Amino acid sequence: MLVGWWLLFGLLTAATYRSSLIAHLSVPAMSAPVDTFEELIGRAGWSWGLEPTYGAEWEWFKGSASPTVRKVFQGIEVLPTKEHLQRVMAGSHALLTWKFYIQSLIASRFTDASGYTPLYIGRSQQYVSTGYGWGFRKGAPFLRRINEVKQWLLEAGLVNYWLDDLIQASAQAARMKQAAAGGTEQKEQARAAEDGRLVLGLGHLQTAMYLLVVGSGFAFLGLLGELVLPHH
Repeated sequence: MLVGWWLLFGLLTAATYRSSLIAHLSVPAMSAPVDTFEELIGRAGWSWGLEPTYGAEWEWFKGSASPTVRKVFQGIEVLPTKEHLQRVMAGSHALLTWKFYIQSLIASRFTDASGYTPLYIGRSQQYVSTGYGWGFRKGAPFLRRINEVKQWLLEAGLVNYWLDDLIQASAQAARMKQAAAGGTEQKEQARAAEDGRLVLGLGHLQTAMYLLVVGSGFAFLGLLGELVLPHH
């Protein structure tokens, strides 16, 4: 009887070890994200850059008095956006660009129907004045009221909410257009996304598969115990 229980314990331990080892080797470890300039310049082997516009962002880096920002400016590589994103996908490279522009680009070109994207957008943001504004005649009586309403919208978060909604709608339309030129499976996923439905794939069924494997393992152990352990 004791030998049978030790046999079951050994089989269970071996199965658990093999499962953990397979899971560890199958799922690659993700590196820590880069959120700040300090983290960016502190990573060995990393590179970063801007698009060749030489606009407000270039002048902001060039004229900054911050030692960290100036160090970032010294390492900037100016390349086309497509080449920057290819290097970002390869790893150890960062593209310094406008927030809503890159959000729209990633959502439309690098995000699947389930919302997954391999690209990461840092949480740190820098305000760069571009010189845009609304023009009013001098002394306009409604200017103060407009400024108050704009401030309320910003503080309430409505501007970011509307922009995020606009980006998602534009990205969905872009994915639909790309899928229309693809195969039958892509078209089905596009139609499902348009209707608000989600086409399940293997990635969505992993939990059920794990439960099936674990349940089958316990059932096998129970059957093995019935065959090995002596019956009274």
